[in-house]
Amino acid sequence: MAWTGLALALLLVGPLVALALVPGAALAAWPVWALTFWPAIASTLAALPYHLQRGLEPADLPEDAAAWVRRRLDALGLIGVRVATIERSRRGPFYHPEEQVIVLPPAVHRHTARAYAAAAHELGHAIVHLQHPRLSRWLLAARLHVDAVFALAIVALLGGALTATPALDPLGLAGCALALVLAGLVLVDELAANHVAVAQLRTALDAAQLRRARRRLAAALATYVAHLLAIATPLVVGRWILDRVDDIELPARIPTGAAAALATIAAVVVLAGAAAALRRLCRPNRADGGWLRLAAVGWAPLLATALVAHPAAPGWRVALALVPAWAVLAVPGWVLIGLAAAALPDDPGGAVSTHPGVRRITMATLAPDDDAPSIGARLWRVARYLWAVPLALWWLLV
Repeated sequence: MAWTGLALALLLVGPLVALALVPGAALAAWPVWALTFWPAIASTLAALPYHLQRGLEPADLPEDAAAWVRRRLDALGLIGVRVATIERSRRGPFYHPEEQVIVLPPAVHRHTARAYAAAAHELGHAIVHLQHPRLSRWLLAARLHVDAVFALAIVALLGGALTATPALDPLGLAGCALALVLAGLVLVDELAANHVAVAQLRTALDAAQLRRARRRLAAALATYVAHLLAIATPLVVGRWILDRVDDIELPARIPTGAAAALATIAAVVVLAGAAAALRRLCRPNRADGGWLRLAAVGWAPLLATALVAHPAAPGWRVALALVPAWAVLAVPGWVLIGLAAAALPDDPGGAVSTHPGVRRITMATLAPDDDAPSIGARLWRVARYLWAVPLALWWLLV
């Protein structure tokens, strides 16, 4: 335990020193910094009406929503789709397409129109993805990559601003445009699920109940609309943002003494972590090198911030190193947003359905250990350790 504590303390040195080394002039890039968090903030704000819809609602339906979904699946002949409940989790209802499981938390196991709306929406996802497998692959890929693409685009804009490399601006805006397309596909997925959900709800709800359910669906859809509009923000006000940040000039700073020693250590750690990641890529069954990979991510911010104002450092190498650096330095902002989202009121849980077709599961159940990731997924995982490698090599060899 003592060694583990010491290792964790050493890992934290990188991000903490990196924060101390951030040039004060870099704060002038606040419009780009803020764009990183804007989609999450917009989605959280748009979710307020959804979470505040907590007025008393008559529980006047004959069976709870989970049991109703199970019966609808049987009626539709979708025998391969299962319904399950997951406890001790704040995650809302969702459909897991790989395992074909509709997961409904205890809050959805109620006899209300709002619970039926949430369950029917996930039923809609199941129907859409099963009936349109080719479209499903595109929709799932969009949902999986939209936030990562947007984050990379924003880092390109940030790198261009901090290294005086305007050539990165078109790349950043192109990434934002791609992220907007992906967010549009996610919204299409949500709209399709809502359309199917309303059709299914008509079989169980009267007019008043259906109106309540549709309001619930609309409130949930608003979060995806807000997310899409937030991702479109850089494209709408991009010229104002670029005009504001492209003139940033960081005072020249060459690391000396302790700062130079720490930058050298960070460069060595980054290269060691990259080597461990590449070895893991070639031998996926080996689990060694975990601490080195973690250290490489943790110390990449120190390398980037120490050299960001170096007058001889190639701008493109610094910009690449900012990808893992900003991912770590932005953690406090993400924590604050997560705490704000967690503080939103949530529906109280109901009694878990006793219908025999509704099972209790855990998140681990949905991620079998024997599912080997594809080569594309493995390459994407390795990429996080490679962004800072060109800058580390430059610092050590030049």
